[in-house]
Amino acid sequence: MSTPTGEQPTNVQPTYAPPQPQYAPPQPPSAPKGLAITALVVGIVAFLLGLVPVLGIILGLTGVVFGIIALVKRQSKAFALTGLILAALALVASCFTTAGLGAAVDSVAKEAASSQASEPSEAGASEPAAEPTPAEEPQPEPKERLTLDEGWTVAPDEYGFSTVVSGYVSNNSDKAITNYVQITFDSYDAAGANLGTCLANTNTIDANGKWKFEAHCLDTNGEIAEVRFKEITGF
Repeated sequence: MSTPTGEQPTNVQPTYAPPQPQYAPPQPPSAPKGLAITALVVGIVAFLLGLVPVLGIILGLTGVVFGIIALVKRQSKAFALTGLILAALALVASCFTTAGLGAAVDSVAKEAASSQASEPSEAGASEPAAEPTPAEEPQPEPKERLTLDEGWTVAPDEYGFSTVVSGYVSNNSDKAITNYVQITFDSYDAAGANLGTCLANTNTIDANGKWKFEAHCLDTNGEIAEVRFKEITGF
C-alpha cells in the first residue's frame, strides 16, 4: 500500500499463496500369487520327474490343473503359464514312459509264458515215447514127461484070476524113451485094506507118443473093490 507521497510503507509484509500438499496416486492392489506359485513349483517337480512312469502323470496333471485355475483367477500369468507348460511336458513324457514300461512288462510276461509252454513239449519230443508193455501171456503149466491119460478102466480078466487096469500113458517130451517105463496101481478091498500092487512095463515110448498098457492085479478071490493110480517111472 503506498502513501500520498508515493513511497511504500516499510512495515507492510508481502503476501504469499500457501503451498499445495502433494498426493501420490493410489496404487492398484497386487494380485494374489498362491495358486500360480503352486502351479510353478508342481510344474518344476513334474518336469524333473517326468520320465518316472505313473508318478510323472500324477504330478503333470496336478500342475496343469493348478496352472489353469491360476490363469482363470488372473493370478501371476508368468508363474502360472510356466508351471502349466512344464507340467504339460512332464505329463506327455510320463505317458510315453508308462506306455513303454507296460509294453516291456507285457512282452517279458509273454516270453516267459511261451518258454514255460515250450519246455514240456521239448522234453516230450526229446524223450522217445515209451512202447506199451505187452501183456504177459499166461504160461502153460509144464507137463510131466510121462502122464496117465484120462479114461483108464478096471475090469476082471476073462479067466477070473486077476483084475486088469487098461489105459494110455503119454510121452509129453520131444525125446523117445528107450530104456524102461513102468506104471503102478494099488488095489484095495471093500474095507480099504491094501491088497497089493498092479503094474505094467515097457521099454519104448516114442517122442510125443503113447503107450497102451494093461496092468494085472492078482485077484483070485475077487476081493478087489478099488484100484488107485500110484506112479509112473521111466528113464
